[in-house]
Amino acid sequence: AEIGLIGFASGRLLKQTTDPPVYALGVAGVFGLSSQAIHAMFDFGLCLPSNLLVCALICGVVAVAASERAHREDPAKRWLRLPRTRVLPAMVGLTLCAGLMVGLTELYHAARIDQAMRSSRRLSGELAAAQVPNLEATIRQLVAVLDHRSDHAEAHYAAANLWIQRYRRLATHEAIASFAGAMSESQLWPLTSPVVLHGQSHALACNGQRLALEGWRRSPLVQENLLPALRHLVLARRACCLLPSVQLALAELCGVVSDPANDLVYLDRARRLAPSRPDILFQVGLLELQAGRPLRACQSWRQSLCLTDRYLPEI
Repeated sequence: AEIGLIGFASGRLLKQTTDPPVYALGVAGVFGLSSQAIHAMFDFGLCLPSNLLVCALICGVVAVAASERAHREDPAKRWLRLPRTRVLPAMVGLTLCAGLMVGLTELYHAARIDQAMRSSRRLSGELAAAQVPNLEATIRQLVAVLDHRSDHAEAHYAAANLWIQRYRRLATHEAIASFAGAMSESQLWPLTSPVVLHGQSHALACNGQRLALEGWRRSPLVQENLLPALRHLVLARRACCLLPSVQLALAELCGVVSDPANDLVYLDRARRLAPSRPDILFQVGLLELQAGRPLRACQSWRQSLCLTDRYLPEI
């Protein structure tokens, strides 16, 4: 409605060819409106306060000029002019205040999400060194924010990664105690990665060791860490199904609750969503190879190598 009304007001001003200042206002209105409309198809220019304020100023000047011009021509006409009553300004003010309160609430939750995401990224920079209490504190912070913004896919993905890191840290501690110091932490840490877990679940399923697979699924470490991680990944996919990293993580962990062969669905989605991401394509090929699908692995790696030779030594 606003775009239509400002366009109508600009068109009325453009008809005043004998009054150059008024005609110039019409040109400014048409230019401002059309340029922002076209730009908004590709970017978020009006999210910048400077652009927003200039555009609002131009629209206000154009609307007032067209209204005053129409009123001078014919006082009976009230184009683009609200009736002057005592109640209407108060209602408009209350509506704007209510909208402002909604916007402030959204801004508050967005700021909390941003702060929690920064804490998560800071912790992700030192994954191997992250201690369990720090991980738990950041998880609680993210979960508390997600209670109010459950549709934030990236925050759910960050929470899932933190749960995975908690699993890896506790699993590494257990393995160190089991091996009685025969293997160091640096040797055991890579063995707890989701990629290794994906390969192990496929190996157990292919060898018919269903009881061993079921025992791993029911272990406290998996139940307390990987299941919450999987739940956050599902919520991230529900909030935005176009994130290839989420699909890849679901492929790695789907063996926790279902047949490991179901990873094929998520790997196909990751490949389709990231045709120009050599890192994703390489990872997809690695998981395909672990799942016993070498031809599909070669297809993903060939596509990755067409983009860059960065992963050629690993392949």
